[in-house]
Amino acid sequence: GYCETPPIAFVLMGNFLSDSTQADSAENLKQLFKALAEIIREFPNLVENSRFVFVPGPNDCGGSNILPRYVSI
Repeated sequence: GYCETPPIAFVLMGNFLSDSTQADSAENLKQLFKALAEIIREFPNLVENSRFVFVPGPNDCGGSNILPRYVSI
């Protein structure tokens, strides 16, 4: 449905893993984002005209000083 007028941006807000406390969480997240990138590549109009913003949630692996960061209130 986005072929004619693709959105300016997609904002995806975490938590991106249901359990990010496991030792392999960072590698698992990396593989899942690679799989998402492969799906997005199937839509060249979106790749060329839209931006993808990923906002980590409080339980996502990585530094807690990454901004912006999604916090549920």
